[in-house]
Amino acid sequence: MGICKDFNKLKPEFREKLQKALKELDEKGISYAVLETYRDQKVQDAYYAQGRASFEEINKLREIAGLPPITYADSRLRITKARHSKHTDGLAADIVPVISGRIPWLIRDASTVALWLSLAEVIKKHGMTWGGDWDQKNEWGIGWDPAHYEI
Repeated sequence: MGICKDFNKLKPEFREKLQKALKELDEKGISYAVLETYRDQKVQDAYYAQGRASFEEINKLREIAGLPPITYADSRLRITKARHSKHTDGLAADIVPVISGRIPWLIRDASTVALWLSLAEVIKKHGMTWGGDWDQKNEWGIGWDPAHYEI
């Protein structure tokens, strides 16, 4: 299956909140990208293996899931803490701010922090939980999964 961005695979109660939040982001002129919506368990298994399994096993799981292979360095990075995700229930999406066509993954200055927080403020207002509020916060007070929103 690979990475899914299909809103129709989301549960209606989440999809409605998400669509309202994205409409408000559009109205406010906040640039964003939806990276992933629903995630099947094969994709989740491949993500969970990163940083836990061998390089070969990780890329085999990624192949099974319909994902492209990753580098050895990326295979050492843990990108999820969960074997089961709200994504697999159709109750989560990964959404990021965009500046000049790029995602500011490295949060290293006040303007980047402000952009992530402005995105989160709008989306949270529509009843979603933000992964940027979770523990293991960076020096700017943003949690370990700032792209993640769920109900």
